[in-house]
Amino acid sequence: MIRFPFRANPTSALAWVPIYLGISIAYGFSFLLMKVGLTAFAPLQLAFIRIVLGAMAVGVIFIIRGKRLTREKNLWWHAFISGALIVVIPITSYIFAQERVPSTVAGILSSSTPFFALAATVFFSRALKPKGSQVIGLVISFLGVILILGVSSTSAHSDPVGVIMCIGGSFSFGLGAAYSRKFINLRLGLLDQTLMQLFCASLLLLPLQFLSFETPHDLNFGVVMAVLTSGIVALGFANVGLNSLYRYPGVTIASTINYLIPVVAAAAGILLLNEKISVNELLGAAVIIVGLFITQRGKSVGTA
Repeated sequence: MIRFPFRANPTSALAWVPIYLGISIAYGFSFLLMKVGLTAFAPLQLAFIRIVLGAMAVGVIFIIRGKRLTREKNLWWHAFISGALIVVIPITSYIFAQERVPSTVAGILSSSTPFFALAATVFFSRALKPKGSQVIGLVISFLGVILILGVSSTSAHSDPVGVIMCIGGSFSFGLGAAYSRKFINLRLGLLDQTLMQLFCASLLLLPLQFLSFETPHDLNFGVVMAVLTSGIVALGFANVGLNSLYRYPGVTIASTINYLIPVVAAAAGILLLNEKISVNELLGAAVIIVGLFITQRGKSVGTA
């Protein structure tokens, strides 16, 4: 079991509730932190820094636990592919998107990730088929995404291109999650998998830093702390914490974090960045979350 930040006691809810709430806050605030980071760094720079910081944070835990990375070439190949799908594309997409949309909208659209994850899982596993409730939930969530996209086309504070970037990032993450489930999850520990994906993602983005280097501007203490927090806490420690929740209390409860992330993201953007959000965007978020709830009520994909 991954112990973060302490050994969980299966008999006490207090052992995992603080981790659960901490992860929800970290993921929800990550959109605000990325928005702040963009005031000083170019999008690709910010993405690279976040990923490297996340890899370093997970690496420290990895070393403390005395673990060693696998040398199996096939697993590293899968780690590169999943690292691109789960880390590089989603993070860069959301960072570029937040040059066009508020952090509140980005956070809301991130809740569509389980929609794409389930669809991709069914695609990769032809022996599996979704239950009726899951199909209904997927359709409802998709309608919520379409609603937000439609609102952005007439909104003064959201650009439909930015919304599409967010949707693309969620799609890539969902596809990567399904890919990892098929080719990696049963062959690597969760901590090993997280570190390998972050490390591979860092290598993939490294060449682009030389092609698009820009000197950071308007750099101050607040921006530095925002970037450090978004990388070390939101991308590093939070991922390890989420892995521990998958083990106990389990995937069903851990997956409900998706309900809280858009709420935290919206609250942070409105209260701290004075961002605006329309009633229709809130309605779209509610539709996505309702669809997600219905989908997860099915609990698992049925076997054909």
